[in-house]
Amino acid sequence: MPTESSPVGSAVVDRRALRAVAVSFFVNGILISSLLPRYPQVAAQTGADEAAFGLALAGAGIGGLVGGLGAPLVARSAGVVRATALMGVLTAASVIAVALAPGVLALATALSLAGFADAGHDISMNEAALGEQSRRDRSIMGRLHGIWSVGSTGGGAVGAAMAGLGVPVGAHMAGVAVIAVALQLWAASRMRERTSVDANGRTGRAEVTPPAPGIAPASPRRIRLSGHGWLVVGGLVFATIATVLAEQSPQDWSALMLRRALDAPAGLAGMGPVVFSAGILAGRAVVDPLIDRLGPRTVIRFGNGAAAVAMAVGLLAAGTTATAWPALVALAIAGAGVAGNFPLLFGAGDRIAATLGLPQGMGASIVGTAPRLGILVLPVVIGAVASAVGLIAAVGLTAVGSLLVAAVLPRIIAPREPTA
Repeated sequence: MPTESSPVGSAVVDRRALRAVAVSFFVNGILISSLLPRYPQVAAQTGADEAAFGLALAGAGIGGLVGGLGAPLVARSAGVVRATALMGVLTAASVIAVALAPGVLALATALSLAGFADAGHDISMNEAALGEQSRRDRSIMGRLHGIWSVGSTGGGAVGAAMAGLGVPVGAHMAGVAVIAVALQLWAASRMRERTSVDANGRTGRAEVTPPAPGIAPASPRRIRLSGHGWLVVGGLVFATIATVLAEQSPQDWSALMLRRALDAPAGLAGMGPVVFSAGILAGRAVVDPLIDRLGPRTVIRFGNGAAAVAMAVGLLAAGTTATAWPALVALAIAGAGVAGNFPLLFGAGDRIAATLGLPQGMGASIVGTAPRLGILVLPVVIGAVASAVGLIAAVGLTAVGSLLVAAVLPRIIAPREPTA
């Protein structure tokens, strides 16, 4: 009988652990994404107009910022596996609270909890995934983010179907949450902690990456960066926030735009975030071979450029014809165009953290936390623009995000950056 230390037993453990991490990515994908198509109903039941809804969405940014900053501490004290399980269960509970919110204040509070839990879950599962990648010495995380997209697309499709059938939002999200918790607890029983390998080949729980040359010595709790180090980290944060504008905002606002600005039926309006997620899924299915063939910088520039053009042209056509279909086509193309952003950002963050001598997991924490800064500010901006000039123009701001990513991200990723 093969043991875990034998080659056969080790391969079995590797496959089992990787499947468990993949299930965590799937769970993270389905929870929030199943709620997004129901945002028009949530906004209606709370009486929120566009500006108020944007302020409520900013609550997710506040919670996400706290969760993102606290996630590394939780992971170090409890372990990545327990942190992933805890935050996954808390995310499931929070989406039910959002679905049942009776007013704008309650909605903002529930979204803050959802942002906190989702950030912690996101960072913890990506840290576990980076550990699995380091054990294999090959890229696996583009595929894991593809599995996240499968969950996101599937969850969104369920949400759109529930909206079309008129199923109450609370009942719908309670059902999704129960399934998600069962899957996450199963996954946690099979995941393993991230380990490091020392110079003698011994493995142990990962702690802190040794400081790189040029970084001032500091205690484990305080790392001092050079001016160049801060510039690199600042570029990573800026590119991540721009990615939020390009990738998250269409998912948050497209259903509301289709419903209120283009008068689409509830089921069709709910397809906005679904087709965007489907575009991301299609893009991530091919992003790894495209990066291997063309290089990550070309993929980022071309993909985000295409996304910006598609959103500008599609939304202009939708506004001119007062029909939803041009917008849906644009959302699908834009989703495919931005598909490589976050996988490459996580890979770049892990490499930059190691190069600058930052603690293990700090790169994933930066990339996981920076989006919450965007989620804190961007919904308020988009809501204010929507109230002033309309939802179509507000959603069109996402094209600006794609252009910013195309300009900045290629400057901070390596010519052959591994996807994460």
